[in-house]
Amino acid sequence: MNSKHFLIIKVLELSEQMNTLEQNGVSERFNYTALDAVKGVLKDGNLGNSFWAEALCFTYTWNRICHLGHNKTPFELYCGRKPSIGHLKPFGATAHIGNPQQLHPKL
Repeated sequence: MNSKHFLIIKVLELSEQMNTLEQNGVSERFNYTALDAVKGVLKDGNLGNSFWAEALCFTYTWNRICHLGHNKTPFELYCGRKPSIGHLKPFGATAHIGNPQQLHPKL
């Protein structure tokens, strides 16, 4: 086996490993952050594990708060404008469903 053949094999090995989660530390760290946040949100809201999918929607909120090293939110960095957060409520808060059509039926 010559050195050229060895180099080609090594390049192929590296390119196969690039698409694994272990090779992307940023996404792997965020996955741990998301899991920790979901556990905290469920515990804080006194909700069971059946609400984990809804709790994972915390990423919507996560993108609208400032993080260390930045004076802007990820949303603001990406979109160029401040995010609206007036509609956000604590997870597990009581919600009321309204149907405007029931209040104002057709004449």
